[in-house]
Order: sequence, then structure tokens, then C-alpha cells
Amino acid sequence: MEFILGLIERFGNVFIVTAAVFILIRLLMLWVRLSVHKSHIEDALSSKRNLRTTINKKTHEISDEAEEGEAVTPDTIRDYEKSFNQTCSKYEIYSQLIPLFPLFGILGTVAGLMLVVQQGNEASIENLISGLGTALSTTFFGLVAAIALKIVATCFPAKTIYDTDIMLSDYNKKLDNAIKLNNISEE
Repeated sequence: MEFILGLIERFGNVFIVTAAVFILIRLLMLWVRLSVHKSHIEDALSSKRNLRTTINKKTHEISDEAEEGEAVTPDTIRDYEKSFNQTCSKYEIYSQLIPLFPLFGILGTVAGLMLVVQQGNEASIENLISGLGTALSTTFFGLVAAIALKIVATCFPAKTIYDTDIMLSDYNKKLDNAIKLNNISEE
């Protein structure tokens, strides 16, 4: 028990800061990937204007023919959406780790207080200050890490995910409406 408390006292803050920096870097890398996916989807959706959409009665495949240049098919959009969703799932993993930082801070608080209590009547002022310093500093670093990571995760990757989901939802609604209204010609 004392070994674990000693580790937390010596390396608690280092662990919190190192883990926070790692997650921050991963969140920013995922944001860049998500932005690339978003731009691919935007480009594909913006090039869908003036297309003639057809559905093959035998295979039920939907295809779009562009008046000029290459057509972007619904399958192309689905492929972009699939890779986008894979990156979103990675983002979710790192996003779910953010609430652990205040818990790491509380663990450091408990460890610091346990060190003070274990010393009992033999506690010197230096040992008391050391234990309370561990308690307060790990709580501080845990809270700062959680707040900073939550701000980054919300303002960058989550915003990109939200904007892209709206674009894809709008596209899918238009496609469904076109099929319902028979605005799609069949081969």
C-alpha cells in the first residue's frame, strides 16, 4: 500500500500531464482526419448538382450520371461516410477517456491524505505539506487536464462531426425524397 501511495506521490502529476498531452495530440490528429473526410464529402456532395440519377431494376443499384465529367454515385458517398464513421469511432474512444482525469486527481487527493494520516502523531510540518501538496496538485492537474481536453474535443472534432452529420443527413433525406417522388429514372 505504501508503495502505491509513494508512486502516486512521486509520479501522479507526471502521469496526468503525460496522459493529457497524449490524448490532446490524438484528438488533434483525429480532428485533421475528420476535416479531410468532411472536405471529401463536401466536394462529392457539391458535385452532385445537375446529375441524372438512375436505379437498375434488376440489381437495385443507384447511379448518378453527370452532365459533364465524372459522376459521384451514392456508393461513393457511402464509402466516404464509412471511412468518416470509422474515424468518429476512434474519436469516441479518446473522448470517453476525458472524464478519467478528475478521477486521477481525486486518486492523488486520497493518496496524499492517506500519507498524512499514516504519519499520525509523528508527522512533521514538511511531511504534512508534502502530503497536502500531493493532494492539491493532483486534483488541480486532473481538473485542468479534463477542462482543457473537453474544450478541445468539443470545439474541434465534435464540431466537425456535427457539421458532417448534418450534411450527410440532408443528402440522405433528399435521396429518400427523390426515390419516394419517383424523381429518379429507372433503367
